[in-house]
Amino acid sequence: MELLSSRQKELLERLLVERDYLSLKQIKDMYQLSPRTIRQDLLEIEEWLLEVGSDINMERSRKFGARLLVNDEQEQLILKALHKSRDFMTQAERWKDMQRRLLLEPYVLVNELYDCYQISQNTLKNDVNRMKQQLADYELEIRRENRKISLRGSERHKRMLFMDLLKDLVPEETVLPLFVTGQASPVLSNDRLLSSCSLGEVATLINQIESAEGDKFADESKYELFLACVAQICRVKKRSRIQLSIDDDLRLLAQRPYWHLHEPFARL
Repeated sequence: MELLSSRQKELLERLLVERDYLSLKQIKDMYQLSPRTIRQDLLEIEEWLLEVGSDINMERSRKFGARLLVNDEQEQLILKALHKSRDFMTQAERWKDMQRRLLLEPYVLVNELYDCYQISQNTLKNDVNRMKQQLADYELEIRRENRKISLRGSERHKRMLFMDLLKDLVPEETVLPLFVTGQASPVLSNDRLLSSCSLGEVATLINQIESAEGDKFADESKYELFLACVAQICRVKKRSRIQLSIDDDLRLLAQRPYWHLHEPFARL
């Protein structure tokens, strides 16, 4: 199958999201391309789509531009074919990856994001505006200044975002075996969000908390405590100052039965 360029993949993804016409002017403004290059890109995308599935159609019009005529099943087929290329990320995946970067670093350089995701200036602008809307639910703010992007807000709200990103990365059924084996898969250990934290040691610590209490945690409670521990440890290792609130999961370590666990938790 003919490979698409990064720009062509991005344009195809935009067509999938819009499900409506993208005019040639919109495409020109997004990528600063000549009409001839736009027509060539659309032709190559159309040929690629025919290889993916003969019944997948792109409608092109001199007046309106281009749009994809696909159902949900065909969309999944297209995304599956795009994912075979290692450097491809969907828009949603790109947003989550950016949020991980912003949680782990004081700021991210704009030029690094262009290079990392192979996206245009306009696409990054759109990404940041969409993420601003999402992160408002966490009372967090994205700021872009001096060619840098940073995440502003309280530490507690940053950890709430961290935990929600972890839920996507390490679902409950992936975490629970850790409490038995103490071994995390290499895929998890190498992820940017988790690389500074020993997941097996976190699971061992929670088992010790459970033993000190004398009662078994429900799986859901154990999972939530695991996420809270990982978020706390990773943020501390990035020199973030943690102040626990009254409803914080980790306040249980302040209770007398768990005092002997302060030192092993600090070593994590």
